[in-house]
Amino acid sequence: MPVIAVCASLAGCISDPVQPFQVRPETVVAPTNAFFSAPISGYIPLSSPPKGSMLVKWNRSIADTQLNFKGYFVTLQMADTNGYYLTKSDSLGAIVDTITIFRPSGLPVRLTDTFYTFASLIGAAPNSGIPEGTYALTVYSEKTGTKDTTIISVDSSVYIGLFDPLPMQNPTNLRATSTGPTMMLLRWTDPVTDKDTGFLQYVVFYRDTTLSTLANDSGHLLITVPKGGNDSTIQVGVPPASGTFVTSQEYPYQFWVKSERRDSTFFYNLPLFGPDTNHIVWAGAEMVPKTSNDTSVWNAGYLLVPNLKTMYFGSLNQQYDLAVDSTDNTGQVIVTVGADSIVTLTVQSPNGAGFLTRMDVDSSLDSVFYTAPLADPTQFSNAPIALPKYTTNRGVNGGVIVYLMMNGDQPPVGQHQWARILIHAQQGGTFVNPNNGGIDVKGSFQPGLDQSGQVHLPFY
Repeated sequence: MPVIAVCASLAGCISDPVQPFQVRPETVVAPTNAFFSAPISGYIPLSSPPKGSMLVKWNRSIADTQLNFKGYFVTLQMADTNGYYLTKSDSLGAIVDTITIFRPSGLPVRLTDTFYTFASLIGAAPNSGIPEGTYALTVYSEKTGTKDTTIISVDSSVYIGLFDPLPMQNPTNLRATSTGPTMMLLRWTDPVTDKDTGFLQYVVFYRDTTLSTLANDSGHLLITVPKGGNDSTIQVGVPPASGTFVTSQEYPYQFWVKSERRDSTFFYNLPLFGPDTNHIVWAGAEMVPKTSNDTSVWNAGYLLVPNLKTMYFGSLNQQYDLAVDSTDNTGQVIVTVGADSIVTLTVQSPNGAGFLTRMDVDSSLDSVFYTAPLADPTQFSNAPIALPKYTTNRGVNGGVIVYLMMNGDQPPVGQHQWARILIHAQQGGTFVNPNNGGIDVKGSFQPGLDQSGQVHLPFY
């Protein structure tokens, strides 16, 4: 009887199914956004062809936390894109190097690196550099297979592009001029590296000058500019002034320009390759007159100021403007046409202060650029200035630009205020309008105030 019980118990055990451990193979997905660039310090000086280290990067795979994920397999090959538009495919050449980036072992669990630096070709001396050229970067994910084998992902992340290890120089000689209350022209001298194959564009930044450090306002992207090859010029717009003491739209910003390589690299403060980009602080200005009153189609857009009349810069009809002062007691500059058509400009008290000795012969107000404002009060010591009788810069866009310091008649009254005046050159080469005996002028002046509300900005 006991034997029967044992057999029955055994039979019951055998009939109970055993649940085995199941292995479910998981697909390992490739990473994304493979990319390479030349590190800032990777260039080998004086190498020919240019050589340097190549930093390759990618976004991690969504499968890199799976148990069967092993790492990334990276290949770098020469590539030829010359025939792409005929064949619709790139021709891949010799393998430069390969590397497997293994998943770190041990605890705590760490993620796999998603970058690597290639420093030389296969078989070449260590750290001898990767030559300038077109390369194909391919990144796969790896997983562990049966019997300790390795299987790479079916798909991959591929990037084909130009590798340019040459460092870039940044623009120099940054200048500015105002074209409106919130509009300026910036001009700079392009560096010689502008002509390099790997050079992409210029990037213009700006920041608020009233914030004490770059940490407070690190800069805002303003505009990108294609490479030019000589001097690049671009018009930019900036936000208007805001705050307690605002009386106009003008506001000072700091501008700077960086060179950008095709691999998105910027260069900063590298003595070996030239200084970092320079910068400038500037603001917009009021462009006047708002409405011209000249009598000649030849001089369209100018204000006619008759002989012995005064020109006035300031607030008029709820806007900033340039006008002929009808009373001759609030204007800043008296116009006198003397013998032999010599034009004299004389400051008038109390609002006129003085002229700068400098004159610029040019075609328009926005043709002259400045590395810094002309705003040293001690240099505006000329009460009258005489214009030359003739100028070779004549015709539709000819003229001469003079610089005026005024004592503002708007709050804060008496503070120095800055203006530029363009006097138009007539067809005969003099500055006297043959139809009416006056002069035709345009101007730009600065009504904007600093944050204290006590000092006019010096930009025009």
